[in-house]
Amino acid sequence: MSAAIGTLRAVPGIERTWLVGFAAGGTLSICAAGEDPSIAGVAAFSPLADFAERGGETKRSSAQARAAADAARTRGYPPEPGTWARDVKEVRPSLLVAHIPPRPLLIVHGAGDDVVPLTDARELADAADASSELRILAGAGHGLVHDPRAIALLLGWFDRHLGSVA
Repeated sequence: MSAAIGTLRAVPGIERTWLVGFAAGGTLSICAAGEDPSIAGVAAFSPLADFAERGGETKRSSAQARAAADAARTRGYPPEPGTWARDVKEVRPSLLVAHIPPRPLLIVHGAGDDVVPLTDARELADAADASSELRILAGAGHGLVHDPRAIALLLGWFDRHLGSVA
């Protein structure tokens, strides 16, 4: 995430960086903004409150880790999958989220998410402060990137904070 942010900042004309992420991407966006006060704002969809509480590695998370490694297209990444998994479990989004306000923070979660519990979204919003926005979508599951209501919330949020994005 830090490398991607650094690459964006090197592009002429990029003045502010806003992060938007879904599932683990939303979680990592919260973490990045919690550690980097120059991030302008974050919209996180179905984020985890804590990687460590996911317990043992499931088949799904193993597949996601392999997909992330494939997406990086870097030979030998991660160098030691066991070390990488332990390092990820030490990341605490529920603590880092408190460093985001007063910058804008939008958390969107599906009421029917069967991958990340709704309590994670509530925990993150509570740990931030009253200026964070928590939106819960009735009947929505985990795949909010495919839910037009979630995208409408994102566009409306950007419209409020940046002006028209249409």
